[in-house]
Amino acid sequence: MITTSDGANKMLKQLEEEKTLLLKSMNELSTYVAATTEDPKEVKPDFNFEKTISSIEVIDKKIIAIRHAKSVFNNTTIIKTSDDGNMTIGEALVKMPILKKRVELFKGLASNQPKARANSGLLNRNPVIEYKYTNYDISHADQKYHEAQRELMMLQQALNVANATETFEIDIER
Repeated sequence: MITTSDGANKMLKQLEEEKTLLLKSMNELSTYVAATTEDPKEVKPDFNFEKTISSIEVIDKKIIAIRHAKSVFNNTTIIKTSDDGNMTIGEALVKMPILKKRVELFKGLASNQPKARANSGLLNRNPVIEYKYTNYDISHADQKYHEAQRELMMLQQALNVANATETFEIDIER
């Protein structure tokens, strides 16, 4: 079967939902309660243990095949991440959270004031006013924030294009 990463994700979601339904059904039907005035055979729910377990195993094999194919795809497919840079989708997926943290760091640094009144606290009886000063160039932090934001955006766009257009094969019938 040929699919995109987006298609594989949809298949995985559907399989996980099917598995959840089977597990819920198994949980509900694997035991039952009969009153002492009832014949247990008459209130026994229809449940086939072997068939249910077999269905779950089939779903698990499909999930493994899809996740493996997606992993191979992610670690072998090269995407253009900037004007002069390329990396695998796998590398890009690792880099994304790093860039998100970098964006937040530089955003915080860029939003500081060069001089701000220090928080002396309510219990501080010191009559001297204290100030906190930045020990870096705020405009440089702002520049780094915008660079990291741009790199993150370009990386996300490259991943979105690859996930929607690049195809790979899944041997789902193994």
